[in-house]
Amino acid sequence: MTIKRGYIFSFGSWSSPLAYLVGVYLSDGCVHRPQGRMAIFSHSSIDREYVFKTKTALEVVLRHKVRYREYNRTFKQENIGFKRYSQMIYEVSVSNEDFGNWLECITKSKTIVPEVEDYYLKHLLSGFIDGDGYINIFKDKDRIQKDFQPLRCYQAGICGKGEKMQKIVGAFNKLGVKTGTKTIGKRDVETYKVNLGSLADSGICFSIHRKFFRFCEYVNQVKPSTTIRRTLVFK
Repeated sequence: MTIKRGYIFSFGSWSSPLAYLVGVYLSDGCVHRPQGRMAIFSHSSIDREYVFKTKTALEVVLRHKVRYREYNRTFKQENIGFKRYSQMIYEVSVSNEDFGNWLECITKSKTIVPEVEDYYLKHLLSGFIDGDGYINIFKDKDRIQKDFQPLRCYQAGICGKGEKMQKIVGAFNKLGVKTGTKTIGKRDVETYKVNLGSLADSGICFSIHRKFFRFCEYVNQVKPSTTIRRTLVFK
């Protein structure tokens, strides 16, 4: 059977949006070939802004419009007796045999992080933490501020599973980001805590607003003289 190639993708050199897409692929993206047909790259998430950033990056890299859709999906939540609930899902996809093959080759099917210059590595890791990174806020009752209110504390980390996680952690460490020891949760998901101070110094940044806003709150509280900005610029 002859596979149609669709739009042509030819890798010439790294760019910010291309590096971001590799990070998305290592996180929540996938390449599949339904019934042996042309490769389809797709990315779905409950975070609309994250998917729209992927959509924008794809259109810059591939130079054509890509498919986007929204739909409701039903889930079962284990901790409340498998009660069903509905969640809006946002998805972007594109059929492109060349691009799908390139993603699988450059990451060896999601087992490695490609070797790139530090500038592009920051964009790649931004794409990854927008999906599989987190930053939580909690109040430490043992640390009281001058207004007698508990101190707001911030905790960040990355999670995932498979061979790629050691490579992802190594990439963060290469850029000076300090990571904690591995913990394993449900379904063998590995979690590594990330030192937010070293993340701010490295130049890696969450680029979707929800996580970026919390990151800015932390920096303003702990390192007010530090200027941060969303690293991803599509041109």
